[in-house]
Amino acid sequence: TLSRYALWRFGPAAARFTGSARITRPGAVVWRDTGFAVLRAGNAYAAFTALPSGQDGAGGHSHGDKLGVEYSIGPRNIIADPGLGCYLGNFGLRQLFRSVRSHSVLAVDGAEVNPLCPGYPWFVPDTARARFTAVDPAANSVTGAHRGFATLATRTPFRRTVQLADDGTLTIDDRVPGAGVHTLTWRFVLAPGLTARPVRHAAAVAICDRKRICAVLRYPEGPGLTVTGDTVNYAWEYGRWSSTRVIGITGRVRLPRTARFTITPTGG
Repeated sequence: TLSRYALWRFGPAAARFTGSARITRPGAVVWRDTGFAVLRAGNAYAAFTALPSGQDGAGGHSHGDKLGVEYSIGPRNIIADPGLGCYLGNFGLRQLFRSVRSHSVLAVDGAEVNPLCPGYPWFVPDTARARFTAVDPAANSVTGAHRGFATLATRTPFRRTVQLADDGTLTIDDRVPGAGVHTLTWRFVLAPGLTARPVRHAAAVAICDRKRICAVLRYPEGPGLTVTGDTVNYAWEYGRWSSTRVIGITGRVRLPRTARFTITPTGG
């Protein structure tokens, strides 16, 4: 069958490529300068961001999505980015769309990774300086780092590795630097229409649509971490949004700390 992508690129001349090459989907593609990575395995898809603030560090359009993730299985979006539903009409709501609260990231002591300036929303200084530090095509994994946790008072960056396995399992490994006890909150923004409920006798949360369990999120076992619920706005398009649910894994944690999260599709 003639690929529509070949037809779009080469026009009628695309016919000569029919059957001459096998089209493959790369496992990991990383754009280091733009700070965006895509992982694929079977029908699973994950996006991982280490976006700079842009505008030479001014960050007027930047969001608190540093080392954030998105995750989909086939046509079903599981972990979503809420987008931006408003711009000039409501600065408070615009800042909420941009905040760490609206993204699938780690927050420390409730602070933003890049400070949002209430009186001047056009300026978001790039204190996090997120970047990709390693790519492992064989493992289908990407590692990123940022320095946005000011309350930790350490020069060691926070590091996150995202890996997508052949069975569609997404693994997130975090290494949180620092010392002393701090409040850590891992957030996972669900796509609209999904709900979450704890799994009995396990450090896990079932992610469900109306008919079935779509995936299971497992978090580190042991005392100190609890599951919380929240909602944020999800922008369907500019000017139109509704609420969607957020899974929070939070607790007072002594640092340094490593933490592993996995999201495994269930197939129903």
